[in-house]
Amino acid sequence: MRNIGDTVFIAWGSAHHSVEKKCSICFGRREVHIILGDGSRVAVQCGGCGRGYEGPTGISMAYEAHVGVQKAEVSGIEKRGDGFRYSFSPSPGDILGVFDTEEDAALAAAKALPGLEAYRDQADAGVTQDKWDSSTWSVYYHRSQIRRAKKTLEWHETQIREVK
Repeated sequence: MRNIGDTVFIAWGSAHHSVEKKCSICFGRREVHIILGDGSRVAVQCGGCGRGYEGPTGISMAYEAHVGVQKAEVSGIEKRGDGFRYSFSPSPGDILGVFDTEEDAALAAAKALPGLEAYRDQADAGVTQDKWDSSTWSVYYHRSQIRRAKKTLEWHETQIREVK
């Protein structure tokens, strides 16, 4: 059991450390080219680095796995069921473990890194697929709106011709 005021070393880790990187879909070009089923190519704004109404920037927010060790002091102890819950000052984010030595905490953090990276890679794969899906949907949507607008224009032109 630890006491208030004890110095400990906390291994912490996160799969969600944000960093800015060149967009992995458009590679900074801000548009992607899609080959349609008939072989024709269309260029659309990149959905991977698009930020709402501002449009694509060529830079996207990515997330990486990070681990580290932080020296802390036990600042609180709470009885929970058959164990204890400790509070630390300063308090790190996601705690992987609490250790008496910095070396033990560093070893635990290093062991946890591959698992955090695998989790991050799996999450990134789903996001990338979503970005591709939204780009192809964008082509479909805009082409259908163009067809609709052309039909509307043709109809209005016939209405004017009849008036002449």
